[in-house]
Amino acid sequence: MINSLRNSVGHINTRLKTIHPRTQNALLNSFWGLLIKGGGMAINLVMVPLTLSCLDNSTFGVWTTLSSLLMLLAFFDIGLGNGLRNKLAVALSTNDIGLAQSYVSTAYVMFGGIQLILIALFTITNTIIPWATILNTTVPNSTLKNLALVLFTGISIKLLLDLLTFVLYARQESAKANLLIFLTNLLSLLGLLILIHFKEGNLFSLGIITAFSPVFLLIIASIFLYKGSLKHIRPFIYLYRREHVKSLLGIGSKFFLVQIAVIVIFYSDNLIITQLFGPTEVTSYNIAFRYFNVINTLFAIVIAPYWSAFTEAHMKGEYHWMRTIYRRLWWFWAGAVGLVIVGIIFASSVYEIWVGDRVQIPTMLNVCMGLSVIVACFNNVAVVVINGLGKIKLQLILSFLSATINIPLCVFLGKHLNMGSTGVILATSLSLLCGSVGSVLQAHRLLNRSATGIWAK
Repeated sequence: MINSLRNSVGHINTRLKTIHPRTQNALLNSFWGLLIKGGGMAINLVMVPLTLSCLDNSTFGVWTTLSSLLMLLAFFDIGLGNGLRNKLAVALSTNDIGLAQSYVSTAYVMFGGIQLILIALFTITNTIIPWATILNTTVPNSTLKNLALVLFTGISIKLLLDLLTFVLYARQESAKANLLIFLTNLLSLLGLLILIHFKEGNLFSLGIITAFSPVFLLIIASIFLYKGSLKHIRPFIYLYRREHVKSLLGIGSKFFLVQIAVIVIFYSDNLIITQLFGPTEVTSYNIAFRYFNVINTLFAIVIAPYWSAFTEAHMKGEYHWMRTIYRRLWWFWAGAVGLVIVGIIFASSVYEIWVGDRVQIPTMLNVCMGLSVIVACFNNVAVVVINGLGKIKLQLILSFLSATINIPLCVFLGKHLNMGSTGVILATSLSLLCGSVGSVLQAHRLLNRSATGIWAK
């Protein structure tokens, strides 16, 4: 048995040595990412029933809607994070450390200034926002205003500190970025357990834990990494270069516009459901979303390392490697489809174990939620190639077309056809599918070097 084990290990080592170093790195990051992020997702799933034990279904719906609305700030980095990721990956591939460090420094200084201005503006405007009306709830508006300010401030600071994760992605070290997310989730879980122990579970306390757990952790991680493995590209204010702003925002602004479209497609659902059907309906929708989003997240972890790997390969003209990896990504997608089918079959049993009978989730909501994951993963296979090569003009157009039809379709299917929240997620899937087909065609043309016109921009 020992000899058999040794032979197996030896075979794996021999096999790894024959794989392209870039592929080895991507596979290792995917493996560690799955392991680490799997732990993070387990923590998130555990937190759902714990949060439900603090709040009733209606208040949980309010919490989910408000926090998801303000979490959208994570996408409003004006594309700077992804712009930095691509530019830094190029600089590192040519071993231009001076340029790499000035890119990082410019991103931190510019984005830090933007976040300070946004926090000041929100502090002023928050006093006149009718949160209770927006969220369709009887929770006092004063409570919601305080909660919104805490969440906005924490998320804005986190957004700046999150540049660290884009630096790690550019260095093709996505496993480290996933480790930071895991530790953040773990810290949030510990905070929630403390609230429950001392019977302090309420909206404001949850807001403090949610907003500032990642801030605390990212500050510690930034100090540790920028004094260690990232010392050579550590940001300094004096290394800010105004001429790099346009460079970072050139492609970054396109990413930002794509992100706005993504927000409309994916993250408007909670607000639409709240307005059409009330916050209680959000609870069942959100439980189903979290359950099936596990598959979407796992898939994203697997393919994430390939974004910057495609950037490096493109710079070196290694199209054969890119085509080989692209075919492999479609096998990953087939695996995701299989997981979705299994997830739909066992959904009711999982919900019973997970949240008990406190929340009832219709079968058709599970089916449509599973469909949305299949479509999202289908889209992401092409997007990781397109983003890696920086040819995102067509993606931008397709994203806005999808976003334009999403909300009217959500209202039509959800309200006028009486499909409820099931119709909302079905509309989201159909909207995304429209653009996904074009993205897949573009990725195919780019990798076969036959893209011209808008397909190559």
